Amino acid sequence: MFASVFRSHSDTDAEQEPESGVQWPPVFESYAAHKAELDEAVKSHPDFGVWLRQYRNIEHVLSINGGPNEPMWSLSVEQLKQRYVTIKTVQERTKNAKRAFAEMHLEENAEAYQAAKDDFAAKEKAYQFAYDQHVSAARHGYTNDWRKL
Repeated sequence: MFASVFRSHSDTDAEQEPESGVQWPPVFESYAAHKAELDEAVKSHPDFGVWLRQYRNIEHVLSINGGPNEPMWSLSVEQLKQRYVTIKTVQERTKNAKRAFAEMHLEENAEAYQAAKDDFAAKEKAYQFAYDQHVSAARHGYTNDWRKL
């Protein structure tokens, strides 16, 4: 009965199977093997474990809201490691590019910054001198300022 259902499409389906074939009977990864591989990956690189917990939490939120097409739960440990390396590589590259741009910006504007800093210091010095003169005059009674100093 089932054979007739599967053969109903065409007899050429068997010819279109992948050349590597399917292992039969199938052998599936056990929980113990998966857990051991995951523990070894986290032990050898603890940041992977931190990322995995954060990624799992993000995936949970995304899956509630109709998240990505391929949730992390269906990925092997090797695929998770590849995704970790890809994501971290992009993050590091982005961080380095932003830092390089900031340093270039600072270098380009270093003279303007120093000029503004020097101008501010000169004005602050002039203000402090004028303030000290006013305070000194007020202490000696040479001011008609209504404020008491």
